[in-house]
Amino acid sequence: MTDVCAGLAESYALIEDVVDYTESEGYKSGELKKLDTTDTQVTIEQDKEPAVSGSLKTACQLADALVLQYYEAPNAVDAAFGHDLTMEQWKLISESKDFYVDLLYTAPLVAANVAHPLLQEIGNEMDADGRVFSFLCGHDSNVGSVLAALEAEDYELPAAVESKTPIGCKLVFERWANANGEQFGRVRLLYQSVDELREGTMLPGTVSPESVEMSFKGLQKNADGLYKYDDLRARVADATAEFDRIVEKYSQEELAQAA
Repeated sequence: MTDVCAGLAESYALIEDVVDYTESEGYKSGELKKLDTTDTQVTIEQDKEPAVSGSLKTACQLADALVLQYYEAPNAVDAAFGHDLTMEQWKLISESKDFYVDLLYTAPLVAANVAHPLLQEIGNEMDADGRVFSFLCGHDSNVGSVLAALEAEDYELPAAVESKTPIGCKLVFERWANANGEQFGRVRLLYQSVDELREGTMLPGTVSPESVEMSFKGLQKNADGLYKYDDLRARVADATAEFDRIVEKYSQEELAQAA
């Protein structure tokens, strides 16, 4: 495929350096090849999640292990096998796994497909009478695909290594009402900072977790930064319905080609 991973050259090089990649048994035996931004392949099969092979998959696995080790190891230098990395370098390592998730799960057609079941559940919970709190558990791929399907605007995460979906993050749909009974909605991404993760800090009730408010293309917030609840619910419904529109469109194209 085309060099979609061209922007990961620095991330690949840093990962190789940190783990002494070319000194590994896998590399010396020929089982592993030097990380190459041009050899990534994406496979799409019916009734299966998208799959990636090549250097991006290897780099993602290494980056994932390194970042988890950074969170868990008391000594950051030990976590990087003797390398004293800056926060920017840890973010650079994470770029490989961040891009892996983006490539697999956030393209519009893919997001509409893989996020469809979860969007249905989110919509059901938003409609449930008397619902005070609902909890749906998933993975970074779920958060990424749902936000992509809902057409979230680009955002940045302060105090995080990952660029879009920090470990243990929560995508929170909030429902508010004013004194007149008008209902409003807000969507936030909540997560722990790097220091909180590394130190195992338990947040007291007076301290909030890191939080980034989501914005969605084509929807307007009021002066308080809230959406009309009906507008937010309609966006979830439209994203859910996109799955059926895609199925209908491509079925018609296949029928036309067959004719």
